[in-house]
Amino acid sequence: MTVIAAAEDATHVWMATDSLGSYGNLKIEFGSKIIPKTNYVLSNAGSYRVGDIVEECDEFPKNIKNLKDLRKFRDTLYGLILNDEFAFKPRNEDLYANVEIIIVSPYGIFTVEDDFQIHKIEVGYHTAGTGEELARGALYTCRKMGLKAEAAVKHGCEAAIKHCLTCGGDIHYAFFKKPA
Repeated sequence: MTVIAAAEDATHVWMATDSLGSYGNLKIEFGSKIIPKTNYVLSNAGSYRVGDIVEECDEFPKNIKNLKDLRKFRDTLYGLILNDEFAFKPRNEDLYANVEIIIVSPYGIFTVEDDFQIHKIEVGYHTAGTGEELARGALYTCRKMGLKAEAAVKHGCEAAIKHCLTCGGDIHYAFFKKPA
């Protein structure tokens, strides 16, 4: 359905996404899948409905600097999804929402997974979506070659778009300068 690539280097944290939305044989040009918030951006590779909830909500923390802020984000998201009858499917009495979110802020890369696990990514790059494995391989190679985060996320998205039928369209970018 999509590809999200995030990478950081010594000075910046970058995110890139494709712009194609797909479901089965249906393919739609969505434009940017990057959702700006106050001091961070995010993108969702899961349910379109979860993406709508994230985009429309003003109750999230203003900044994401650490796991404490990410817990606030996750708990708010969980409550919003739990109260939205269209956003989730029960699975064995647990809430399962098609959530696959990458968050980029000046303080790094963070994720919220479909079982609401949260992580600060410490390896310097992360991917999500149907093109994630292709993009992650490209990000790994870019890191080994010493390329900057900006080039890495571009190459990650390009690899997924080239080799994954559910990824495509234009690549959209967001970045933050790391605090000194």
